[in-house]
Amino acid sequence: MTTRNPAMTDRRQGLTPEPVQADRFVRRSELLKRLAVGNDKLEWMIDKGAFPEPIRMGTRTMVWLESEVQAFLARMAKDRRLPVSTDA
Repeated sequence: MTTRNPAMTDRRQGLTPEPVQADRFVRRSELLKRLAVGNDKLEWMIDKGAFPEPIRMGTRTMVWLESEVQAFLARMAKDRRLPVSTDA
């Protein structure tokens, strides 16, 4: 008795399985370039809850999940603006 591979069964039925995307880590340097902001603005957005908290990998290393960065960028594009600081 042979077991059927679900992917082959789907292909025979004309269905294509969705690709599995692994979430990757984004470091601060890449994040600052993608957001086009400086360290102070990023820290302010995190403190105000406008941007996701980082994942601490060590005492000095912080990363963010690509999916969370993409979700933030999508919201920002929808609103067409970054959160504005009211501190002067």
